[in-house]
Amino acid sequence: MFFIPQFLVRRKEEAKPISNHIHMQGTDNAYLLQRVTGIAQTYGQEGDSTAVHFITGYPDTLKQEIGDKFADNAESYAIRYDGDLFLYAPTEAGWNFALSTIEFLLRDGEMGPLTLFDYPDCETRGYRVFLPHKDDFETFRHVVDFLVQYKYNTIMLEIGGAMEYKRHPEINASWVEFCKDMKRYSGRTHEIQHKTYPWAKNAIHVDNGGGDYLTQEQVKELVSYCRERFLEVIPEVPTLSHCDYLLLAHPELRERDNDDYADTYCPSNPESYKLVFDVLDEVIDVMQPKRINIGHDEAYTFSICDTCKDQIPYKLYAQDIIKIHEYLNQKGIATMMWGEKLLDAKNTSGVSIGGGERKVKDPETGMEVIYIHGLSDCASLLPKDITMMHWYHVFDENYDHVYHKNGYPMVYGNLNIFSMTNWRKRKNWGAKGGFVSNWGSFHPEYMQRNTQSMRLIFSAKVMWSDEFDHTMLDEYYRENAVETFYHFNPFMKDVTPGDNTQARVVAVTHATELDIPFKPFYDGIFIEDSVYVMGHYVLSYEDGTSALLSVKFGTNITNINTKFSCQDAHCNEMIGGGNPVLMGDTLYFTAVYQNPHPEKAITGFSYQPIKPDAIRVAKVQFWK
Repeated sequence: MFFIPQFLVRRKEEAKPISNHIHMQGTDNAYLLQRVTGIAQTYGQEGDSTAVHFITGYPDTLKQEIGDKFADNAESYAIRYDGDLFLYAPTEAGWNFALSTIEFLLRDGEMGPLTLFDYPDCETRGYRVFLPHKDDFETFRHVVDFLVQYKYNTIMLEIGGAMEYKRHPEINASWVEFCKDMKRYSGRTHEIQHKTYPWAKNAIHVDNGGGDYLTQEQVKELVSYCRERFLEVIPEVPTLSHCDYLLLAHPELRERDNDDYADTYCPSNPESYKLVFDVLDEVIDVMQPKRINIGHDEAYTFSICDTCKDQIPYKLYAQDIIKIHEYLNQKGIATMMWGEKLLDAKNTSGVSIGGGERKVKDPETGMEVIYIHGLSDCASLLPKDITMMHWYHVFDENYDHVYHKNGYPMVYGNLNIFSMTNWRKRKNWGAKGGFVSNWGSFHPEYMQRNTQSMRLIFSAKVMWSDEFDHTMLDEYYRENAVETFYHFNPFMKDVTPGDNTQARVVAVTHATELDIPFKPFYDGIFIEDSVYVMGHYVLSYEDGTSALLSVKFGTNITNINTKFSCQDAHCNEMIGGGNPVLMGDTLYFTAVYQNPHPEKAITGFSYQPIKPDAIRVAKVQFWK
């Protein structure tokens, strides 16, 4: 089983299989009823109707059966199956988690008479993303349903300039023009961030909203879709830092007046807070959140303007956080923030990062000057109810203690279980859970190439089950890679082997000698066809016409020396884009192409190269 439950007893008696005809009792929740119906239609068999009973709470007899494995947890659930289904939970969310378990059991052929009880190990299991472009709503909904299947309970949506502001339409207008400029070519954002100015600058989030913005009604639609599926929706509203979306329209609020792409407002200017609070008010009105992430990561620019220049940077930083926290607290909304500035940290090369002070040599004087102000002394000054998002967990596990010793609730941000050490020990220190992060587009190719699917799957496993075994990572990985392929290629679930006539799908098992180093695609770095398209497969048809199928490195083909391991970046990049197939010691991926002309008989298959690197085709199949 993917999620190992706290309690499971399988009974020997036989029971009729779950039917594709069901009747339900105990709830009128439209989403739950819809989900049960979908599961039954996908996995149920013809036969007598199956009754599904939704029951609030746990009877004493069930508690006694579960024994010391029982726990009073709001997200817990129990399943009893004896031919009919009984779902027990204290909340509707618990029933929904039970349905995820049932779906896994049916998918894996493990459903039979049983009693099962389970609850999550971590209270916060989240995914942090940008708002999608309006053309990517279907993909967004698909991702949300994926989160539900894997028992996530939270989604964090960065708002920035990507939501309509009725009080400040100038924010949206400036944001759209800015993104058009930044997206003129791949890497322009990095030129601005790293090569144009002599000071440290924030990453530029041009993927938010796809470089556009959503109306408030569209945002409400997305929020409603998530909440119907029992996901808490947390807006991320960047404040102080990452505020290019505010300052493009209001340069008078810049801390650094000579930065055309300023990202930090002046924390001593009262007008900064009039704008920030207006923006927060509109986000609150649209999304009605319980918590807001106020950002504050990568805060580099302090004590520059005439008002701030004589003030202490870490105190300015703390004062800004306290001011926004108080504003949200008055509205009954809890505060979260990215927490690296509380850490006097160093990277693996010994360079100061996070809240550590970094100095560089002035090229003119040769003297050391402050490049990034140290802010870590703020760690003792902030309200203790702020939840810190800890994304420096990969550098040193002891940084966790800064949050714990100072009394802050902490969750891991940018969670990637493949690169994290000692999860169980660190969770027991007090971490409340974590967020997988997507800093790129919702476009399916970008989701795949940025290795989102496997990060989500394995973070789900580690945050739900206290039985997670780090030494089994590669085994878990191999078990779930194929299912991930089918999840992201749903048209493959109902295909059957065929021939060259009326073939709906052409499947090519292949690899290449080309090797392009892996890199992520976000913050204005694009997947360029000129770099990655190697050539085309040519389908020839009996009527003399032909069709081209793109062969694209990293998207549907990868290097012949790739290993079937979670530590291999090329393998991670391909999961979801191809079905992994081991032939001896060689890993191939099966790319699936929807035949553009299934009504025509295929008479030929060939390869038309663009790049000179060799392609190895192990197998070509036609499926109908």
